[in-house]
This record gives sequence, structure tokens and C-alpha cells, in this order.
Amino acid sequence: MKLKIVFILVLSSLFNLPTILYAQELPEQYREKFSDSFPIRKQQHLDLGNYVDRLIAERIQKTLTFFKPDYSSVDCYLNSISKYRKEYFKTIGYPPPYEKVGSLEMKLVGEDRYCKVYRVW
Repeated sequence: MKLKIVFILVLSSLFNLPTILYAQELPEQYREKFSDSFPIRKQQHLDLGNYVDRLIAERIQKTLTFFKPDYSSVDCYLNSISKYRKEYFKTIGYPPPYEKVGSLEMKLVGEDRYCKVYRVW
């Protein structure tokens, strides 16, 4: 068992040898100190943060102005959200584009104290 582990380790290190060799620093490779590029990295980080903050603010504003249901009565509310409901159903593909073919079959396959489990096909 111990010999098998040693063999696997030696074999895997041989396969990884090119990776290990190429990961070493070569004298002709360009290298610079992290501090040389830090101001640029910092500015890019701040720019990206500002960009994301601006996108979030636009989305919040769009969300607040988009959803305006009428809360004056239950009927008015139901009428005012019907367009949102239709749009939502369209985004999730409901109802399915094709009619149901065949019949629906349900079979009770299990039960516990919390629920009943059915197989539906």
C-alpha cells in the first residue's frame, strides 16, 4: 500500500514537471514590483466600483418607477397587476407553447409525517 502511494506521487510529479519548470521565473521574463503598478490597479478598482454602483442605482430607480400597482381597492389592484403577471409569465415561458399531449397520471409513491410524494407523468 505504501509503495503504491509512493509510486503514484512519483508518477504524478513526473507529469507535472513541465508545469513546475515553466512556473519558475526566467531571467528574460519582464517583472516589476507590485508597488509600480499599484496606482493603476487602485484607479481601475475605483472605476469599476463606481461603474457597478451607477448600474445598481439605475436599476433601483427603474424598479421603483416600473412597478406601480393601484392599491385603492382589491379589484383595482388585480386589474393593475394583470399586465405585470402576463409579462412575467411570458418571461418564464408560461403557458407552455404546445398543448398537452396524452393524459396526466399521478401515483402515490411515498408518504411521511410531513408530506405525500407523488410521481407525475
